Amino acid sequence: KAKGLLTADYAGTISIGGSTFTNNSGDLQLGGIEEGQLSTHLVKGESNQALPIATKTISELGPNDISTIVLIQDIEFADNELGSTFADASGPSTGFLEMLDCDGNELTLLTNGYADFADQTVPGGSGTVTAIYGVFNETMQLQIRNPNDLDFGSTRCDGTTTGNGDPGEIVLEENFEDGQTQYELLNLAGWTNAAEIGTDAEAWYSNNYQGDFYAEGTAYQSGDPENVFWLVTPTINLDKNIILEFISAQHHWAHDGLSIMIANDFTGDVTDASWENVTCSLPQESNAWYEKVSSGKITLRDYFPSGNVHVGFRYSGKVGSQETTYQLHAVTLTEE
Repeated sequence: KAKGLLTADYAGTISIGGSTFTNNSGDLQLGGIEEGQLSTHLVKGESNQALPIATKTISELGPNDISTIVLIQDIEFADNELGSTFADASGPSTGFLEMLDCDGNELTLLTNGYADFADQTVPGGSGTVTAIYGVFNETMQLQIRNPNDLDFGSTRCDGTTTGNGDPGEIVLEENFEDGQTQYELLNLAGWTNAAEIGTDAEAWYSNNYQGDFYAEGTAYQSGDPENVFWLVTPTINLDKNIILEFISAQHHWAHDGLSIMIANDFTGDVTDASWENVTCSLPQESNAWYEKVSSGKITLRDYFPSGNVHVGFRYSGKVGSQETTYQLHAVTLTEE
C-alpha cells in the first residue's frame, strides 16, 4: 500500500522508501521503510515464492530487468570466492561475492549479514541462480532470497565440480535424467535400486523440479510399515585414486534417515555385503527445505586402499505422516 511512501533514484535504481535522510556527502537520500511502517504498507501474500519472469544469461541482462526476478543461466562463483560464506553473520556485514560465466562476464551477489544463511558456505560447481536483479552505481547486482535460489549441480568452466584443483577424469557422472520418468522407480544402468526392508516398489524414484532431475527417497505414505532401501553405484575400481562428490537435500524433516555406505564385497544383495559408513556432509534439520548440500570431496581409498568397491545411498524410515524426504543430485566420481 504505497500511499505516503516515496520514490527516488537510489544509486541508479528507481526505488520505494519510507523516509529521507542526509548522507555523509551532504546529499538527500532515500531511506528504507521503517519497522513501524511495515504493517501499514506491506501486505503478506501466500507462502509461495514468486517465480522468475525471464531466463537470461549475464550478457542479456538490461535496464528492463532491473527490480525483477530473473533466472540467470550458466553462472558460477569466482575461484577466489570458493570457500567463502555468503556474508559475515558475526558482524553482521554485507557480503559482496563475485559471480561470472564462462565468457568472463561478471556481476555481484549481494547478501546481508542478517540473512539466516549468511554463515553458510557458497556452493562450488555452476548452474543457475534465481534472483532479483538490480544496479548500484552501474554495478550489476543480484540478491537471492535463500540458498535454494542457487542450483549448482553442473561442472564449472574449468571442468571441475568444485573449482578446486585439477579436474581429473570423470569416471562416472549421474544426474538422474536420461531415460527416467517422474515418480517411477529409478532404473539406471549398472546401479542397484533395491529394498532391504519393505518392498522394492517403495525404493528410490525419479523426480524433477523445473527440469532439474534427482533421485528421491521417502517412507511418507509408504505401503510398508518400515522401509530401508538402497541405491548402489556401479563397480568402482580403486587402482587409481577416486574422489566421490554428490549433492543432497531434504524436505519435511522429521528424522535422520540418510546414510552413505561403502563395501568391497557387494555382489548384488545389499544384506550380504559388509558395509562401512562414509563420512561426508549431509542435509540436517537446520538446513532449509530443498537446500542443496555438497558432500565435499570423499577419497574412497580412505576406506579401501585398492580393489573394487560400491557406494550405497541408504534410506531408512517408517510409514507415517511425518517422514523426512531426501533428494540426491549430481553424483560424480573423478579420477585424480
